[in-house]
Amino acid sequence: MKTLGPIGLLWDGLRLGNPFAHRLKLGEVLDALEPGEEVMLDLKPIIDARGNGERMAEAIMDELERTIPGAPATICSRRWDYLPHYRARENTRIVYSCGTADERDRLLAGPQRIDGISIRHDFVTPELAPRIVDRGGLVMSWAINDVPTLERVAALGVNGFISDAPGVIAEAIDRG
Repeated sequence: MKTLGPIGLLWDGLRLGNPFAHRLKLGEVLDALEPGEEVMLDLKPIIDARGNGERMAEAIMDELERTIPGAPATICSRRWDYLPHYRARENTRIVYSCGTADERDRLLAGPQRIDGISIRHDFVTPELAPRIVDRGGLVMSWAINDVPTLERVAALGVNGFISDAPGVIAEAIDRG
């Protein structure tokens, strides 16, 4: 669910949510992790005219250290300007999210070392995954909601899958 800014409504597509329903706090999610599990936070773009990215990063890193000190975490966002703030925390993988071909191309032309990318499945090319993996990175693809799509991107070298249908991932694992 997304908020409508300062208006106390929640929405997801065409559905409105109950603004009074309990919303999980980051600490609650982190407390629910089993030992050895890693959290991935996918930070969504927000209107940020006041430098909130840095303040948000400090608050998130403080909560990570309070709740799971020293444990690995992955921070992902299409707001690439948010990501450098997380470099200050040890054991934090920085993942650049790419939702357009232009973002993909800018990332490939960028820095040599990349912890990882998260890319829409239809922007994965045969050259992409090996280039990122060779630079030290993880390549995740979304939204993988059917087995043929999973098999196609896996064959291209994708090594992480994000799905709205977890049964698809289980089905692919069962197929071997």
